Amino acid sequence: MIADRRATAWLRQAERDLAHARRSAELGDPEWACNAAQQCAEKALKAALIDQGTRPPSVHDLMALARRLVQSGVMEAGTLASLGDLSALTEYSITARYPLGDGLTAPGDAISPRRVDEAVETAGRVLDWARAVLGETGA
Repeated sequence: MIADRRATAWLRQAERDLAHARRSAELGDPEWACNAAQQCAEKALKAALIDQGTRPPSVHDLMALARRLVQSGVMEAGTLASLGDLSALTEYSITARYPLGDGLTAPGDAISPRRVDEAVETAGRVLDWARAVLGETGA
């Protein structure tokens, strides 16, 4: 089925994004780690939507994507709560890429190692959940 292959392609890219996030964290590149972690979670959630026959919206808001999955019965509300801070992870789609606020601080200088760890861990939980939904074992 084409939807299955599409969902699998999105999931595979999410796996690559998580691997990139982990490598970037190890290299001391927090902005790239957080951006890739956000992308991993976004693609994993969209893979689950595609697997259900739903075209995912063109948004980066992880909570909005997760709420759609809860509303459709694919994700339990308790699961959503256990994934981690999806709102914080969503913010990295912007804050990990552009100097904000006063414009004087590069994202890589503003993101703490603790935040990097949280972002990568949250992305990993989202990916693990999506793998289970799609029946994938992971790479």
